[in-house]
Amino acid sequence: MGIFGNGRFFEGLLIRLRLQTLQEFQNLASAAEQELRQVIPSFIRRADPTHRHFYSQLKFQQQSQNFFNRWVQPLTLKSSTPQSASVELLSYDPEAEIEVLAALFYENSELPFAQARENVRGLSDQERESLLRQWAELREHRRHKLGRALEHASYTFDIVGDYGSYRDLHRHRILTQERQRLTTRLGYTIPRSLVDAGLESPVRKVLEKAASAFEVLEEGFPQEAQYVVPMAYQLRWSLKINLRSLMWLVELRTTPQGHDNYRWLAQQMFQRVQEVQPQLAQLMCFVNLENYPLGRLAAEVKQELRKQSS
Repeated sequence: MGIFGNGRFFEGLLIRLRLQTLQEFQNLASAAEQELRQVIPSFIRRADPTHRHFYSQLKFQQQSQNFFNRWVQPLTLKSSTPQSASVELLSYDPEAEIEVLAALFYENSELPFAQARENVRGLSDQERESLLRQWAELREHRRHKLGRALEHASYTFDIVGDYGSYRDLHRHRILTQERQRLTTRLGYTIPRSLVDAGLESPVRKVLEKAASAFEVLEEGFPQEAQYVVPMAYQLRWSLKINLRSLMWLVELRTTPQGHDNYRWLAQQMFQRVQEVQPQLAQLMCFVNLENYPLGRLAAEVKQELRKQSS
């Protein structure tokens, strides 16, 4: 993996790595600093553990964590009940339809935003729905993007899904997400393909052994214990995302070649929005709600045929 950045970026990166408790991050920080000191030593001086700026950052983080622990831990119980994958829409703006259309009006006029909003409010529900529908119909495929007006609508989801799905979905950048610590307490998922192949029993045994190892390690090493948790185990995370970014995510992640688990999560995000704001949901017209057993197979066959013909 290559990283490009300026001195300020790398100084911040080194500080963030050094503030982590896991040794893996400390090793990365030391290796990166060794290389950077050869070319930009003055730009990264505040990332040195002996520098007063770094000490101030470390002190602030430790005090913050102590504060959170005193506040949160008395109110928290460990979840001991396995949970199925789920997507809950926690919050959204009931006025999002008006805000999106007002932003579109503003972008294409010379009016103040407040006046653009009032003009949109003056339209009937049917007129607003018609405008959004006609706008959606202009798209011929998912790469036809509708622009920044969609950023005026946002949604917050609470998601439970397997860690493998999280690793795919968390790569989307234009959003805010927070995950909880990875444990084995929310249960795990076994792909239908493994069940059909008669491998359910041995897979369960391996996953249960991992859970036992996690419980032992967690007593003394709660952060390090995450390393022994297989990707089949469930994780809970929250995701706050605007409509423009959500459109890209759900249309991309519901394509047939996607993994069944994250396809289902993306489909659920779309459906939660569709339930509360169907007029805006219709803009996401390339969401695929079908189920495809071995959906990746068709893409692999196509790629192999392309190789043979080249």
